[in-house]
Amino acid sequence: MTNGHGTGNGIDDRFSRRQRLNDEKDPLVSLKKRLDSLRFWRWAPELSKAVGETLSVINGLEERLEANAIVAVVGGTGAGKSTLVNALCGKDGTVKEGAGRPTTRKITALARTAGAANVLVGHFGPDEISVSQDCGFRFHDVVLVDTPDTDSSECADYSDLLDRVLERADALVCVFPAQDPKRRDNLTRLAKKIEKYRAEHVFLVLNQCDRINEEELDEIRKDFEQNMRKSWTKTGSVFLVSARASLKNPDWSGDERPLHAVNQFDALCAAIEGLDGAHFADKRIERARELRLDREAFVRKKVGECGDWESVCRDVEKFEEDLSVKLVELGASRFVARMGDLPSILYKNVARRWHGPIGMYLHIGLFFRSVVSSLRYLNPLNWPGKVISRFQGALGKKHTEDEPLLDDAISFDWNAVKGAVLEGWPRIGNELVYKFKMAWELCDGEKAVVFDNLEETLRREWPQSLSAAIDKMARAKSLPFWQIIWHSPLIVMSGWALWQMFWTYYEKNYLPHDFYPHLGVILLFLWLVPSWIVQSRAGGVGAKIKEMMKKELMQSKVNASMLLVLQDVKTLKELCSSRQGEVR
Repeated sequence: MTNGHGTGNGIDDRFSRRQRLNDEKDPLVSLKKRLDSLRFWRWAPELSKAVGETLSVINGLEERLEANAIVAVVGGTGAGKSTLVNALCGKDGTVKEGAGRPTTRKITALARTAGAANVLVGHFGPDEISVSQDCGFRFHDVVLVDTPDTDSSECADYSDLLDRVLERADALVCVFPAQDPKRRDNLTRLAKKIEKYRAEHVFLVLNQCDRINEEELDEIRKDFEQNMRKSWTKTGSVFLVSARASLKNPDWSGDERPLHAVNQFDALCAAIEGLDGAHFADKRIERARELRLDREAFVRKKVGECGDWESVCRDVEKFEEDLSVKLVELGASRFVARMGDLPSILYKNVARRWHGPIGMYLHIGLFFRSVVSSLRYLNPLNWPGKVISRFQGALGKKHTEDEPLLDDAISFDWNAVKGAVLEGWPRIGNELVYKFKMAWELCDGEKAVVFDNLEETLRREWPQSLSAAIDKMARAKSLPFWQIIWHSPLIVMSGWALWQMFWTYYEKNYLPHDFYPHLGVILLFLWLVPSWIVQSRAGGVGAKIKEMMKKELMQSKVNASMLLVLQDVKTLKELCSSRQGEVR
């Protein structure tokens, strides 16, 4: 095609066209990935395959974007397809004609130059395609392709060959015998293929019209057009043609001469000529856009046929939320119940954050706690109990004090969680399976909820949630404001005592002999009482820790992998609610 090769504008035009074509292809690539990601929707594989077929057609358009237009001539046995091809070529005998079934056993590409057909040759073996070049070929920028018959007894043997030709063709000339144009096998064979073409590039030919009385032609044409609208989603222009009469040498026998002069062969040639020219690449891009929009609409329609995805999405999300709350409630209650040393853990965190005299008191308390713990450990009277406890821990019957506190704390009763699933899932599961075409396994609640990795996830999230909860509580109890408040009596009293000592020394007076003992008692009181209060605030924290852990766990989405079907439902809801051109 003459697209300005060798010029800067020509290169820019080709780059722009390829970018426009990619803009049509990329949404389908994204759509196919989304369909492939659906694990449970039963219709997903079929729709993904359909999108893949459309992508294959668009890839073919991209490959031959700047190439000549490819026009495939298709039709059933005895329709005069090869005769029409010879007439279109302008040279009799270019392709073989005959009465065999099928006459055409491989495809023949016809063009002015052999190079024009290279875009086809690379996709077919030497025994599948032949190329005929003729400088006198009627069409300048068109490759004409003669194909195997669509309805012969050997059609199945050539089905794949025909499909590959139609996938790479830009336009179709569909040939029907005027005596019997409504043969179902021919119509059915081509029905799905027609969807991939623009209507203006589908030419319907009623051949051998010279064998029918002229008075009947108009009625046959109207009946044919009505039948085509019912059988095919797209129909193009109808041409009444006598292919044999259009040959250079029809070689009529005595009783075979045309019954009339009606022949729209020249109009058919003009329509094919309209595919010539440098701008057919733009037509291919327009075809890619139509293919994309049609396929997106088809997917959106199939998704919408299932029902209200937004409603079922709310139901599944509500079920997951309720199950998550129950799971966290069970886990947090059992976790806190088994964490008998939570006050000590919080105490250590608070002590590390406090400064000044109260901080010193809290650190002294830590030291004595460790000493007492060491003495308890070294006490021989406790050894038999520890041996028994360790033995029970090895059997999984009891948590031992010397094991890490977080290792065994979440092994709660999974039957309670599974019971909650079985109680609330059947209605949702049955609706998903029977109405929304999800996988049959979702009827079983225990299979719908994934418990495989949940315990491992909880073992990872629970300690983190506990640490976060303790850290928040320790920070709340160690704010600078509270440290100033609780230290202020001691600071004020110490400041006053220093002032008294300095002032009496400056005045050369003496303090009463009982000043220092009284001062020591007061300072000790102002030190110990606030320290005891701060220390006591670290006790009785089980309930608070439990609530804070639950909040942390809910925020961490610990249940995100429990209902895999929810992701499918969300994806399908988005596909269903997207507008035309937004299915991504």
